[in-house]
Amino acid sequence: MVGIPKSNRCTFCKLRKTKCDENWPTCGTCARADKVCSGARSTYKFVVNGSHNEVITTPAQPDSHHDTIIPLRSNSSQLLQDISSKPASPGDAIIVDMKEYTASRGPGTFHRMRLTQARRPRSIKSSRLTPTPTPTPAATPSPRSSPVLDPSDRLAGQLVACLEAAADTGHDMQIWGPSIRIIPQRLRSESRVLRHTVELVVATWSNSRRDVLAPELWLDLSLHMRALGSLRKALEEPEPEPESEELGLGLVTDTIAAQWLLQKLEVSERVWG
Repeated sequence: MVGIPKSNRCTFCKLRKTKCDENWPTCGTCARADKVCSGARSTYKFVVNGSHNEVITTPAQPDSHHDTIIPLRSNSSQLLQDISSKPASPGDAIIVDMKEYTASRGPGTFHRMRLTQARRPRSIKSSRLTPTPTPTPAATPSPRSSPVLDPSDRLAGQLVACLEAAADTGHDMQIWGPSIRIIPQRLRSESRVLRHTVELVVATWSNSRRDVLAPELWLDLSLHMRALGSLRKALEEPEPEPESEELGLGLVTDTIAAQWLLQKLEVSERVWG
């Protein structure tokens, strides 16, 4: 195209109409001729306030209304910094100063620059800037864990429930007399015969409260045989000698209580039925 320069020769090589090796900042021709190389031809042009002249006007004082004319070449570094630091709108071409060179001979200074296009800033989602707080559930009081009951305490609780059921109706265990209230306290002893007998009493009482079972089915035969076997063993083969006399008396009392419960149970079967 006409009017578009295609050569990057320096001014000295252009005047001599010779080929330039473009070995910047000082080409070989200027080095041999001991000349100050002007460098490559400028591919851009500064337009200041609409003027194509190589001058720039800057205010002399902040409060002054007069302008001072400063040659463009004497303030080129400051001008490049102003251009590089000036914010550009997306899509505009901007000049980036890549590197500065100093001539090996003379006061010449050269800049390697690149013409690039301003990029649009990435849109950052608001969720990344301000993360949505996760709602924390309201602190609910944890239910108290029920204490673990051993078999003796569980059996005592079942016997107490049977004693309090159907009270004052004539169809309850209160007809056995006030001594029945002492039995739950004795279940924490080591008497096996008393424990087996109370299990039989609780099972028989629970079966009697069911309308679907006939009276002859209230008594659990397996539990009845086990209770009788424990009683016979306690009477024939006494327990090993206990550590204290009080404990020995307690075991004897538990055996008597188990025998008494079995007698009351046989009588109550006829009454409940």
